[in-house]
Order: sequence, then structure tokens, then C-alpha cells
Amino acid sequence: MDLNIPVLLVDDRQENLTALEALLEEMPLPLHLVKAMSGNEALRQSLRHDFAVVLLDVQMPEMDGLETAELLRANPRTRHLPIIFVTAGLHDRVHQFKGYEMGAVDFLNKPIEPAVLRNKVAVLCELYAKVQERTRDLHESERRLRMVIDSASEAFIATDSEDVVTDWNHAAEDLFGWRRDEMLGQPAGKVLLPPDGCSRRARHRTGREFDVEVSQWQVPQSQPPAFAALVRDITQRKEAEEARRCELRQALQQIVEQERMAALGSIVAGVAHELNTPVGNLVLLASTLRERVSELADNALAGKLTRSCLVQAAGECRDASEVLVRSADRARELIESFKNVAVDQTSRRRRQFDLHSCLHDILVTLGRMMRQANVTAELQVPPGVLMDSYPGHLEQILNNLIVNSILHGFEGRGCGKISIAASVADGHVRLLYSDDGAGIAPELQQKIFEPFFSTKVGSGGSGLGMYIVNNLVCGALQGSVSLASTPGQGVQFEFRLPLTVG
Repeated sequence: MDLNIPVLLVDDRQENLTALEALLEEMPLPLHLVKAMSGNEALRQSLRHDFAVVLLDVQMPEMDGLETAELLRANPRTRHLPIIFVTAGLHDRVHQFKGYEMGAVDFLNKPIEPAVLRNKVAVLCELYAKVQERTRDLHESERRLRMVIDSASEAFIATDSEDVVTDWNHAAEDLFGWRRDEMLGQPAGKVLLPPDGCSRRARHRTGREFDVEVSQWQVPQSQPPAFAALVRDITQRKEAEEARRCELRQALQQIVEQERMAALGSIVAGVAHELNTPVGNLVLLASTLRERVSELADNALAGKLTRSCLVQAAGECRDASEVLVRSADRARELIESFKNVAVDQTSRRRRQFDLHSCLHDILVTLGRMMRQANVTAELQVPPGVLMDSYPGHLEQILNNLIVNSILHGFEGRGCGKISIAASVADGHVRLLYSDDGAGIAPELQQKIFEPFFSTKVGSGGSGLGMYIVNNLVCGALQGSVSLASTPGQGVQFEFRLPLTVG
């Protein structure tokens, strides 16, 4: 090992120093022997060198060995410096105990036994060499760690148990604007703001606040506890995430709009088909009446009109007129209901409306679909329940629920029953929608309000029906919705809606 280990020899007589120097020649480890002829000189040398051991004569003029040892112990730099007292007259235990209190590791009485001296010095020098080697290794590790920390792309902050900064790398200087020497000893809260739920923010030297992600851990085996943290600026990431969320909301809104228009298109087709019957009756009866009136006119002109013929014709015209009125009323009801639903769903306007009339209109417009599926609906909503809200949203909700019941609840059954009931309390409407269909499995009940969830994937289902219901209820209608279902016993949706939206 290429290391000269410093050893301090202290004696007021030159011949004694020369004798000690001769005894320590050809030691296992190379030594650098430093000589001092007084206590004061020994103290000066201790400030210049980091000695492995001091061979200190006890009996010296001006300042003896015990006084010198006491001053060495008082200095933090030399407090733990091993001292071997060399003496010809310190044999009483009181003085020896005092020497041990001053840092002595041993006493050698003159005349000195060379082998004993060499062995004791060799042990202390070997211990010193190992400590120095470990110290160099530690310094090298610290240097490498410092390089790693300073070259890290993320801000590194080390703190003690009181959250006081003990380390700070270059990336932290760039991120927060504070130099390392300015932050050491400062509270970490100067730059890291207290957590707010799951988010974390930091403050720049200029006062600007920004979003960060903090990964913090306790340094293993640190006593008292020490902590380290990596801090990342996630402002750009959050902006990108918000942009993606905005794009997703827009895309989802477009899909929802397409779903709404598709539902309205289905209603249009159903109403058009429904109108075929009353309109067909109107055309047929009008043609019949025209022919009958023409026939009466011809008979009258020909002088063939009898009283009995006139009475018979009047009765036929009266019956036809009644059917004509009923058909016209049916067509008017269909057109009026469709007009209300279409205007509400396309304009999305807020207005005052009667709940019973609103629900009745949507049931009328969905009549053909329900008859084709052999589904009946029971409306148990008292008249006169006035709401100041968005009837178009309520109609779309009911449309989606009925379509879901037909496609999922009554699939394979050929028939079904739907019930809609409402009651009013505390300024709110409690609206219950239920069917006697197949019900929903427990493991699916938490998923039905999620977008794009469908048990009909690949069969034309978009998976947005119940998502739209939940969004409309909890959004524009400012209400809440809950689901209760037992497989095989149908479903029940309970809505709580304010009579007047805020």
C-alpha cells in the first residue's frame, strides 16, 4: 500500500526522539515520523497533520504530557487521536486513570521494550490505514453520487426529519430558480406547496406556481430519518392530457349527438308509419263520401231520390263522418306529440311543461315500436305536475330506457310490461321507471353507465344509451339516478329531479 502513515513523536530530549525513531524503522507499513520537542509544538503539528498515533512523553517542562493530551482532547479535530504515553515515572494509578481520561490508549514505561512498542504502533497504524481507505472509498462514492445527482434530469431534493433541505442538484436549480447554496438549510415548503388531494404544486423563485409530480422515499437506515425526492414539472403533461380530454369530450359529444338524431329519426319513421292508418282512413272515407254524395245528386236530378234512400244515405254519411273525425283526431294527436318531442329534442330549450303530458307524448311517438315488440306501458303520473326544466332531455331519457328494455330486458320473450310512476316531495320529482324483463346481473350493474359498455357489441349497440341517460340526469337536469335489479325480476331506475333547475 503506497501510504505513508503520519506518527507524532513528542519528547523534550532529542536523544529520546532519535531512539523512538530508530525503534520504528522497517515497520510493516511505511511511516511518516513527525517530531516535536514540546507540548506547544505538538499542538501545532496536530493542526497540520492527521496523525495515526501520538507517542507522548509525560514529563516535559512548561507543558507536560497530561496537559498536552487534555488540549488535544479539547480540539474537535484531534479529540479521538490515539495517545500512547511514554514515561519513566508515571506508575501510580491515579495519574494513569487521568491519562486514560485524556485519550490515552496505553502507557509504555521506560526502558521501552522494542517489540511491544512496534506491535502497539503497528496495530494503530493498520487501523488508521483501514479508516483512511474506507474514508477514501466513502469520498469516492460521495463524489460519484454527487455526479449522478447533479447529472440527473429531474430535480433532486434531500431533506432531514424536520423537512429542511440538505441537498439540491442542478436540475432543482433550473426548476425552481434557487441556487444550491441558497436552499441548503431552508425548509422544503419554500418551493413545494402542501399536497391538495392527489395533486401537488410547486412555487418558482419568481412566485409562479406550477404542477409537479413528487416521488419521495426515506433513505434506508438513516438515523435520524432522512428523505429524498425527485420532482418533475408536469405542466406540459397536464396540458396535453387536458387537450386529449377535450378532444375526447368533443368526439363523445358528436357521438351522443348522432345517437340523439338517430333516435329522433327512429321516432320519425315510427310516427310516419303510425300516420298511415288514420290518414288512409281519411282518404278512404273522403272518397266514399264523395261517391255517395255524387250518387245522391244524380238520383235527385233524375227524379229517383226517395225518402228511404235519403235517410239511408244520411245515416251512412253520419257514420263515415264519425270515423273521419276519429281518424283526424288520431292523426292530430300523433302530429302534436311528434311536434312536441321533435321541437324539445332539437332545440334543447328549457321551458315549463306538464310532466304527464311530456311522458305521454313520448309514449305516443314510440307506440309503433312498442306494439311491434308486444310491450305495454302503464303511466302512473298525476296530472298538473309542472316542471321548469328541459323536456327534450327527459324525453330522450325515456326513449333510451324503453329501447333498452325492448332490446335487452324483453329479448326472446315476445312481450313485456313497462311502468312509469312519479310523485312529488320537497321540490323534487321522484320518477320510477321499471320493467318486468330479464334484469341485470350484479357484476354489470356498476358498468352500465360507463361509455361504450354494451352486451350487444357487434350487434348494432353503441353502448352509449345509459351513459347518455346518466349524463343528462346528473348534468342539465341536476338530478340523480340509481338502479335496482335482480336477475329474472326486471329493473327499476329511480330518478330524483328538481321541479325547477337552478
